[in-house]
Amino acid sequence: MIPDHPEHRMKPWFPFLVAAAAILGPSLPATVSAGPAGSDAFDWVLGRNSRPFVEFGYGIDWIHHKNLEAEFPSIGALELKAGYLSVDILKSGIVKLDESFVHGTWYDSNLGGGSGGTEGLSGELSRFGFGKRKGYGYDLKDAAIVPYFTSSVSWTQLSTDRPVTLGETDTDIFDRYEGTFRFGPSAEAGIRFNIGPTFSLMGGYEVNIVYPRLVFWEWLGSYSMAAIANGIVMWFGEDILEASPALGPVMIFIVRGALVWGIYQLWREEMNWPFNSETPLTHETAKFGLNFTF
Repeated sequence: MIPDHPEHRMKPWFPFLVAAAAILGPSLPATVSAGPAGSDAFDWVLGRNSRPFVEFGYGIDWIHHKNLEAEFPSIGALELKAGYLSVDILKSGIVKLDESFVHGTWYDSNLGGGSGGTEGLSGELSRFGFGKRKGYGYDLKDAAIVPYFTSSVSWTQLSTDRPVTLGETDTDIFDRYEGTFRFGPSAEAGIRFNIGPTFSLMGGYEVNIVYPRLVFWEWLGSYSMAAIANGIVMWFGEDILEASPALGPVMIFIVRGALVWGIYQLWREEMNWPFNSETPLTHETAKFGLNFTF
């Protein structure tokens, strides 16, 4: 049986501020930009020439926990994002994408999925949060192809229908998540295809961690190490981008993708790796979306 750990006492908005600083903080400067620096006071969040957008997404989601004996069936997901984006054209026809957004997602078996899983077990998720999407790609005159990465933090609530034969261990895990929203980070990798200035199609794969509780200092240490590693990758990637614009977007996507997937594998075992910590709930979503920019 999993012990009922008490929540650490702290102001509920404090992790929000730390995560906001990490995600929305200033990125490394793009040394290959062909345009002048922006003068807007909010450029550090929104980028130059920012435009509002809304995005609608659909996907299939799989809920996991490494210690579960039962298995969830897949479920459908509907997502709404709204925020601001900027697209800068760098030298040699390279495109730089920068977005900031808020999002909300509903996951339910009535939306699709339903394959696999333990008979009688189903799950539903509700999620909201905020994040940042960045990427480098290729300008195709009236279109663009941009490999991207999204990092976000979310609050997620799990609801389940359980079979009467569910084991005690699984029941204890579910009881720790149900009835409240739980904090956790998310990351997504994908490809965005811009068609003209207002319409985009995209497809991606998202991984999500949902903490059973927040152990703040361990979380901060683990999250900071991941942010430092990501900063080093982006610094190295932007050097590649400057030296070889044609190769840079692909190399950034590959190297950063490997880093994010590796970190996710560590966190899904121990949520605050390298610190000794609990195994979290995770869920992964294959998704596509339609983006409308005003």
